[in-house]
Amino acid sequence: PLRTEAHFRAVTGRDVELKWRPLDAPTERPRNLRGRLDELRDGALVITPAAPQESEDPGKAEPVTVPVAAVLEANLDHDFDAQP
Repeated sequence: PLRTEAHFRAVTGRDVELKWRPLDAPTERPRNLRGRLDELRDGALVITPAAPQESEDPGKAEPVTVPVAAVLEANLDHDFDAQP
């Protein structure tokens, strides 16, 4: 599990999975996000999603900024490539 800014700094450049909720919408359903953690800037994570959102061009995934305080759960996204 990733909990502190130091944890996130240590895994910059790797794939992560987040469950988060916008700070201005505390009753909203949590959102899931999977992608590469590009950087930690001013208390916020900048993540390039693994797959673009439905409304976006399939060739482009725009980075998403998520405040660390909005993260409910976070883990490394281990990509286990099982080969026969």
